[in-house]
Amino acid sequence: MECHNPGTIAMMAAHDMNLDKLVLRRVLHSILRSLVWNKNDWAAEKRLAEDTRAPLAQILPAGTDQELVEIAVRFAGMFGCAGLAGALTPQMSCEEWLECLVAGGALGVADVTFHSSGSTGEPTACPQPLSVLWQEVGELGRLTQDRRRLVSVVPQHHIYGFLFSVLLPAQLGVPTELLPPFPGAGLSEFLREGDLLIAFPAFWKGLASLGLRFPTGVRGVTSTGPCPPQIIEQLRQQGLDAMMEVYGSSETSGVGYRWDQSDAYSLFRFWQPVALQQTSPDALIRHQLNGLMAEPVMLPDEVQWLDERTFRPLRRRDQAVQVAGINVYPQYVVSCLKQHPAVEDCVVRLMRPEEGDRLKAFVVPVDPRQADATLRSALIDWCRQRLKSVEQPRSFTFGTQLPTQGMGKLADW
Repeated sequence: MECHNPGTIAMMAAHDMNLDKLVLRRVLHSILRSLVWNKNDWAAEKRLAEDTRAPLAQILPAGTDQELVEIAVRFAGMFGCAGLAGALTPQMSCEEWLECLVAGGALGVADVTFHSSGSTGEPTACPQPLSVLWQEVGELGRLTQDRRRLVSVVPQHHIYGFLFSVLLPAQLGVPTELLPPFPGAGLSEFLREGDLLIAFPAFWKGLASLGLRFPTGVRGVTSTGPCPPQIIEQLRQQGLDAMMEVYGSSETSGVGYRWDQSDAYSLFRFWQPVALQQTSPDALIRHQLNGLMAEPVMLPDEVQWLDERTFRPLRRRDQAVQVAGINVYPQYVVSCLKQHPAVEDCVVRLMRPEEGDRLKAFVVPVDPRQADATLRSALIDWCRQRLKSVEQPRSFTFGTQLPTQGMGKLADW
């Protein structure tokens, strides 16, 4: 558990658009904690929390040097110092990494660069102006101004966690508690009236399955993907006061919100729809900041507009990938595979360059015992009869559930 008092970021609370060193430290620790959590190395997490001046190669699990190189690239690029990534070595400590970035001008950057999850392709860099992030936090603060404490299980290096766990507590002037992203029965005793619990659909699903009771006056926030209405309803029956769903993406940041899953989403006030149609396969919205209108951006979903300020997401827009120079739609291949009676669920994506240049599929069989060469052969024949050559997956992987990353989004395999 990690706790932060808002007084330590008073400059940010006063809406100084520059970052401070504490923000860099929290984001770096967030990235490193995600690494050790993925390896279930709790001893490394304790070392990370207790000793920020020891070399990272000594603190983190053995064999993570290459992963640290990748973290250095991501961390330095996030704060506009990509050229310094090579100087951040595993033999340096957290504090030395921070000093290097501060000396390189990280505290004066105008943009913070996040990365998409890569659930529909390669993760992409998504720079967001700090001024725009503060504008969104102003809206979020208006919607959560009665909260006394923020409790977050969302990594702070993701845009969702950065907004709600770094900037929002500064906006509200309340403390923040940072917890591991694993639901546990002890959470009910940790929470108290006036808390805002910030989590993601897979975490909420885990809490619902535990059947824990929430203290009076606890509210929740969910984002990163749809949270099933039945899960929210079950959490309400277990005492959760209300759930705010935030709709957005790494590319757009927050777009809209709702407090009731039966309602449509309301656009945040700084967005304006463009060329409004009732149903928009390519819905465009335009950002407004200080009276100036930015270039339109595309929503990640087809949406139904109820009026100029409210909308309902309908379905993900098909995203084409190039296979042998031809546009192919992985979601179309998914729909074909799901028609096979032995397939419970699946996901399809383009191979990484080292894997090849075709599609690959991850399949959850109806009967896990069928995950063998016979089913693979049957699916190859199924696709050959129904899909073009470039649409046919060249690799099939089987499992009991779709591969996801820490916050429940689809991941590569």
